[in-house]
Amino acid sequence: NFIQFLNALRNVSNTRGSQIESFKEQVKEPGQNYISIKNLLKICDMNYHPEAIKFIKSVIDLRREYETILGKIANEDAISEDDFRQFFYDVSTCVANDADFTQILRALGYK
Repeated sequence: NFIQFLNALRNVSNTRGSQIESFKEQVKEPGQNYISIKNLLKICDMNYHPEAIKFIKSVIDLRREYETILGKIANEDAISEDDFRQFFYDVSTCVANDADFTQILRALGYK
């Protein structure tokens, strides 16, 4: 189908894929197979997001944007591991610069 075709075209480098997996494991509670949006939003600091640093978007707008998008892919407060991974693969596709991608993850709590 069309979605599978687009997903096949999306190419995530091994480095970014490893970062996404590491971040997923950092934010996932032990023994759970989902990520809590509430917990994720508690640790994020959009002041460090590349678009906030470059004054492209405000911190409030960025936070609202992530809350909205993550809310759409979640089941109540829970984002499945696969949906989490797919979301960040999509983000990776839209961000050409590796440093900016890493900084986006850090703004969301990646260590």
